[in-house]
Amino acid sequence: MPARLTLLSILAAGYAFASSAGDAMCRAAENGDLASLKRLAAAAGVDARGRDGSTALICAASVRQRKRNAGPVVQFLLDRGANVNARDHSGRTPLLASLENSATEYKVIGGDDAMARLLISHGANVNAQDRQGWSALMKVTAEWADQPELMAFLVARGAEVNARMRDGQTALMLAVHIDKADRVRFLLDHGAEVNQQDASGRTALMIAASDAIVQLLLARNPNLNLKDQDGLTAADHAARAGALDRATLLLDRGTQIADREMFLMRARNYALLHQIAAGDPDRAKALLAQGADPNFRAPDGRTLLMIAADNRYSAVKVKVLLDAGADVNASNNRMTPLMVAADQYVAESVAALLGQGADPKAADENGRTVLMHAAASKHSYQEASAPLIGLLIEHGADVNARDDHEETALDIAIRMHHDATAEALRRAGAKTGQ
Repeated sequence: MPARLTLLSILAAGYAFASSAGDAMCRAAENGDLASLKRLAAAAGVDARGRDGSTALICAASVRQRKRNAGPVVQFLLDRGANVNARDHSGRTPLLASLENSATEYKVIGGDDAMARLLISHGANVNAQDRQGWSALMKVTAEWADQPELMAFLVARGAEVNARMRDGQTALMLAVHIDKADRVRFLLDHGAEVNQQDASGRTALMIAASDAIVQLLLARNPNLNLKDQDGLTAADHAARAGALDRATLLLDRGTQIADREMFLMRARNYALLHQIAAGDPDRAKALLAQGADPNFRAPDGRTLLMIAADNRYSAVKVKVLLDAGADVNASNNRMTPLMVAADQYVAESVAALLGQGADPKAADENGRTVLMHAAASKHSYQEASAPLIGLLIEHGADVNARDDHEETALDIAIRMHHDATAEALRRAGAKTGQ
């Protein structure tokens, strides 16, 4: 037993030394410290590993070190025979590290074209994939920086256009997802399979969100009747995205459905949902005029009125839906549009809903009334400039109703330090529940 422990101790110490040396080499490579790197490599070997499995070449090739003038460091490592296809614990190779990218509102950083070419010229595997399945081509395809020459170089050097990630996505799907038509065209021209499906069954056409890319994909005669794991076709996805014209185009091109009119009605309803959520009131009116249902519900069960009321700047959409006959008291988990409008403290929406018969005494699943929702609203500071409390009370809200925790609206306003609301409630005769 002591001998075995001694052996284990020696192995552990050896691993710790190797990891320590590997980490030190990575730091030297990242800092462009060629002198230190040469000394460490002489002692530990050019491919010593850090704690995360990185070699000095992986660290030096990383796009993040571009400003460190990594060229001489990388050339030294390559000249000394560093493994150009070494992998860290995440499966990342020097080539993959050189193609990492980032984007902020101030700067977009693409892959390091020169570094990638240098590594490939020394035998880097252009089709190596990390543990998530990212290949070099996928990384360049999915980045925000446009690098068409690098994409062309990778394909010319044998990059597999139809390689898949662990989730089944291909480079074509990645290009479609970020709406890069030029990359979609390039990949299609170089053999990308238009009918490939990811792990959820989605094709590139199902992902497409722009008419230009849809046209590029349709030109390759895709199978329009493929379905994902939810049983949805590309036309279904277009309809659910509110893209009525695109959904209609896919029907006209050959998508098979049982009832065209029923499909188009559902597509109009989804288009209305998107216009109410983040679109234009006039377009919403036009869809309603075409027969879209003002009482349609989103997949999460919310009514269109609830969605409109949940936007502090959409009182006009609330009125559009009410004018079209939306059910003012339709609820979801006992939440009503009036409660949602009170949460947002939009007096205009509240007045419109009350004017159409919204119930001011309705309570949610916790017993909280509309007045309590107003008292708890983070926007209740507007009570002085846009009074809501008096409006609700005038229409019959019970000022002293209690919720399931025996709290009144005044209790809630006091607890949350909503002073303006609390004062308005006191003036109306509100009392605490204690």
